[in-house]
Amino acid sequence: MLIVPLAQVPNQSRLVSLNSQNCQFNVYQKSTGLFMDILLEKNGAMAPILSGVLCRNQCPLVMTSYLGFVGELMWVDTFSTNMDPVYTGFSAQFQLMYLFPAEIPLGAIFCWDEPYEFSVATG
Repeated sequence: MLIVPLAQVPNQSRLVSLNSQNCQFNVYQKSTGLFMDILLEKNGAMAPILSGVLCRNQCPLVMTSYLGFVGELMWVDTFSTNMDPVYTGFSAQFQLMYLFPAEIPLGAIFCWDEPYEFSVATG
């Protein structure tokens, strides 16, 4: 797993490389929750694969391989309060995690009702 670094601001765009994929994440806070757009580089340009995704604690964001994204993205409440993410807790309480394909549970992808223990790869 890797952590995608985010600033504690309500609206931001981040360019990152995850598992040799160039990605852009637009993250924006609304009164109804935190939302994300996920763009993936295709043929030299950023193309949206998901738009307006509601960000929930420990719920996969991509959930399907046909979109062309390798791996999975998930928000994690590191304080184990099982809260959905808000921008004021970025980098401290709420972290956007990238899961490599080998780290994704086999079978159906689902939201965990109980806090899940994540360990982050370093180096």
